[in-house]
Amino acid sequence: MNALPRILVIDDDPELLLETSHCLQESGYSVLGTASGVEGLHMAVEHRPELVLVTTTLSDIPGSEFCQRLKTNLNLFDSLCVVLSTQSSSFEDITRLPPCADGVIVRPIPNYEFLSRIETFLRMQRYLLDQNTFQEQSILTAVVENTDTSVWAVDQRYRLLFANSVFREENRTGLGRQIALGESVLLEALPPTEREEWINYYDRALQGEQFHFERKRKYSATTLWNEYHCGPIISKDGYAIGAVIVAHNITERKQAEEVLQRRAEELAALQSNVLEITVQHKLPDLLQTIVERAVQLLGAKSGGLYLCDREQRKVRCVVSYNTPRDFTGTVLDYGEGAAGTVAETGEPLVVDDYRLWDKRADVYEEEQPFTALLCAPMLWQNRVTGVIHVLDDVEKRHFTEFDLALLMQFASHAAIAMENTRLFETAQKEISESKRVTEALVESETWFRTLADTTTTAIFIYQGEKIVYVNRVSVQLCGYTLEEFRNMRYWEIIHPDFQDLTRERGLARQEGAAIPEHYEVKIVRKDDQERWLDFNARQIRWHGQPAVIGTAFDITERKSAEEALRQSEARTRSILRV
Repeated sequence: MNALPRILVIDDDPELLLETSHCLQESGYSVLGTASGVEGLHMAVEHRPELVLVTTTLSDIPGSEFCQRLKTNLNLFDSLCVVLSTQSSSFEDITRLPPCADGVIVRPIPNYEFLSRIETFLRMQRYLLDQNTFQEQSILTAVVENTDTSVWAVDQRYRLLFANSVFREENRTGLGRQIALGESVLLEALPPTEREEWINYYDRALQGEQFHFERKRKYSATTLWNEYHCGPIISKDGYAIGAVIVAHNITERKQAEEVLQRRAEELAALQSNVLEITVQHKLPDLLQTIVERAVQLLGAKSGGLYLCDREQRKVRCVVSYNTPRDFTGTVLDYGEGAAGTVAETGEPLVVDDYRLWDKRADVYEEEQPFTALLCAPMLWQNRVTGVIHVLDDVEKRHFTEFDLALLMQFASHAAIAMENTRLFETAQKEISESKRVTEALVESETWFRTLADTTTTAIFIYQGEKIVYVNRVSVQLCGYTLEEFRNMRYWEIIHPDFQDLTRERGLARQEGAAIPEHYEVKIVRKDDQERWLDFNARQIRWHGQPAVIGTAFDITERKSAEEALRQSEARTRSILRV
């Protein structure tokens, strides 16, 4: 049995309020009544009536303002607002209805005619509600089926109510079969621990909680990271009847975080090693420490250090650490072997297998003690003062460009540490600045890891130049009311720097042109705040005509974090090049 239509009557005339309420109740309607406009707004939010009857003569709030506040409340958008007027009002007053009012009833009016008008308004409300529901369902279906995000919903017994194509494909790939609608999502193939975790997630959502979490899953031989957003499906009566889950693939973000974490750890190790070589004062001890720390920094096996004699154009080995034999005292000409080549050119060098390299030194030809080799010049005021060698077994590793860059940074500090005590204080300042930059990088990375958007998505539809539909999240995101959106051209919310591009792409997309579907764009809210959006768009048919549907996520915090990270890395590279 359907619930009785709810009608809220707001009239500051006690007799008319009683008369109107009694007439409606006698006809079988569920009636709420009050003489206060403010209280009426609270009652409307609490009870969500299908129809609100309000007089324009309220003492606490003007009728026009009441209608405006009622219609701009997202929870009351489907409620009709009808103004109760009197025959004493002039024709001009009647025709100047509040812009948000859906109609007017002039009193006094016979009860049969009054009830007929009420039924007409309720039929209109049901029709509009059906139309809105159909459009919203069509839009939501288009959104969830045209996204790379997995979306599914379950009932209170964990049975599958809905699943988009991404969810179905992931289960076919990961589980070897698809879960049918009506089937429990808690498959027996799930490990017991994982089943318990998912039961907990579903129960939290079914109890009305909105939350998100990250977890790792294996699909075939691939490990993927997903970010899950969970929330309840609320009935019109306010009860949770199911749970919806949105899973977004964040594997690339996690991989980027891991790279950042490794870089931060390596930079921290670099800082630690630089600090250690800086406190050395005796040159022989300092040179030995430089080589040991370079080998440790790169996770290598052995190493060496050559000092340059610019006048004689020779390099001499002064440290031989963990090598097959002690090569201390070995002298090479500029251009001979790896050390001589780096001393002559001032450029770093990576040799995959020294035994096959055509510039190897004759002094090592018989023993061939080296395989994988990494060389970096120690530069001081644009002069090569020494060469650092880091050595390893070619069967175990190949040095990378990042390894070389890390050794170059270390060699720069080693060159500073090798200078006389007159430069010691300057070197200390450089190390302190390097520490601050590294800490800033770690802090920036922490911010980057904690960035998480909400599960909600902003949805726009525009046709021609006009915005014809926005959802509630769009209203919250941009700050404009629904009525204001309908009077705007779609590019007017876009930042001036992107307006021409957005206008041209939007019109071309409606004409069927091949336009990129995904890009990032900046908007300007009604309060002049600038926000970055991750925007996806696709052509659709709207009322039989071409239109564009767009979805957007707020990525302002991510863009800020990326800029901070770039600036932090730039400062780090600038300082470590000194």
